[in-house]
Amino acid sequence: MYDGISKLSVATLAILASTNLAAPAKPRSSAISGAAVFENVCLADGPILDHLEDLAKASRWKPLAEDLVVAFTLSENAAAAKGWIIADDPFVAVASSMNIVAGRAVEACTVAAANQDVSLFEKQIVAKTVATLEDTVQSERTILKRYSAPDGPEKQELTLTLPINLMGKGAVTASITRNQRMEN
Repeated sequence: MYDGISKLSVATLAILASTNLAAPAKPRSSAISGAAVFENVCLADGPILDHLEDLAKASRWKPLAEDLVVAFTLSENAAAAKGWIIADDPFVAVASSMNIVAGRAVEACTVAAANQDVSLFEKQIVAKTVATLEDTVQSERTILKRYSAPDGPEKQELTLTLPINLMGKGAVTASITRNQRMEN
C-alpha cells in the first residue's frame, strides 16, 4: 500500500531493546501496555499527529530524539514527524509522521515497547484492527508481519515487528499507515 513507510528495521528493534536512552520519561509504577498505547494513540479518530501532540503536552511526555523519530517512522523527509517517550521502565515510545505519497496525505504512527508479552501484543492489536495477514518476513532476529485492516471504504496498512521467539516477553513495534484523516 505505502511501500517503505511502515517497515521497521532490525536496527530499530535493536535501539528499542537497549532501553538506556537519554531524556527518559518519569518512571511508572506499573508496566504500560504497548498494545493499549497503540490503540489509544495510533487508532484515534482524526489526524494522528495532532492528537499525539495534544496528548503528549497534557501528559508531559519527554520528546523522543530526532534520530529515533526518523528510525521509528522511516521518514527522513516527512512533512512533519514527532515522537515522545511515554515510559522508561519498561521503555515505551510513540512516533508519528505525515507524508505526501502520490499526491495524497498519508499519516503513520508507530509504538515501540520493550518487555511486552509478545503473543498478547500481537493478538490485541490484530483483534482491535480486524486485520488480515498479508505477508510475513523473517530475519535472523525478528519477524515482520504485514496486515491490511479496514478503514472505512479504504484499507490501512499495519506492520508488527516481533522477536523470533513469539512466546514470553520482548521488544515489539506496531505501525499503522493510512490516508490522513481530518478532524470531525
